Order: sequence, then C-alpha cells, then structure tokens
Amino acid sequence: MTEPKHSPRIAFLGTGAQGASIAADFAAAGLDVTFIDQWPAHIEAIRANGITVNLPTRSFNVAVPALHLCQVAEIKQPFDLIFLVVKAYDTVWASHLAKTVLAQDGFIIGLQNGMTHEDIATVVGRHRTIGAVIEIASNMWVPAWRAGPCPAAPRRSRSRHPASFRAG
Repeated sequence: MTEPKHSPRIAFLGTGAQGASIAADFAAAGLDVTFIDQWPAHIEAIRANGITVNLPTRSFNVAVPALHLCQVAEIKQPFDLIFLVVKAYDTVWASHLAKTVLAQDGFIIGLQNGMTHEDIATVVGRHRTIGAVIEIASNMWVPAWRAGPCPAAPRRSRSRHPASFRAG
C-alpha cells in the first residue's frame, strides 16, 4: 500500500511585492503556505483581509497564515521548503532565522534579485540550498495589496509568460 502524499509545508520569508505575489499564487493553488515578514502593518492587514494581487488581466485575494519575524520562535512544526525573498544584503541573517524552522530534510530556495545560493549554503549547507532566478516586475505601496507589473518596466524576458520562475 502506498503512503498518502502530503502537501509540503511552505514558508515565504519576505513577502513584499515579489514574495507576496508568488506566495499568493502557491496559496491559491491550494498549497500550505505561510507568509513571514518584518513589516507589522503588512502582516496585520494580511491577517485581517488576506493578500490581494492585481495582475493586468485579473485580481485575486487569498487568505493565508501570516507571521511577523518575532513570531518565528513560536513555530512548532518545521517547514519543508522556505523561499527566501528578501533583499540580497539580508540573505545571511534571514538564512539563520529560516534554519531554525527548517525540517531536517528541508530546503531553502533563494528567490531573490541576484544569485544568493552561496550565502545560503554557508548557513544550511549546499545539500539544503536551491538557487533560483525570477523575472518579475512588481510593486507594493500599501500593506497586503500587491500591485500588478510595473508598467514602466521593460519586459526583457523571452518567455511568453509575464513572469517566470526557474530553479536549478
């Protein structure tokens, strides 16, 4: 008899414009996603109203669990995957924080502007690190409301999709 598959526990550490947009897509797809961010007003707004994402052709809102950085110490069940979506200069301290709630066989995925996988690997090891590149233009001016692609941003992607995610 086969073991039933479970949905991995996923955290997004850094849920500004890019992190919130991608994490909201994961949540809308039915995955177990938790938002973790350092902006208190953003976390409170997500708790109260969910996260709203506005795209060129549609908008959607999804309710998600949201934690402030100081609440990470209260997490009882570790995450299987932690997407690190912070500024590159915050990678090392954020990796140390993420390590405290990462499952023994879990991975940290550096999903940032710049390849930060080497910095993440110094904290959790290469065997638990995945580097990734995103091609997305986004902005956020108010808590829990991610605006669509920045209209002034040139679209450099050769992909037919407005945003793409590549890991490897």
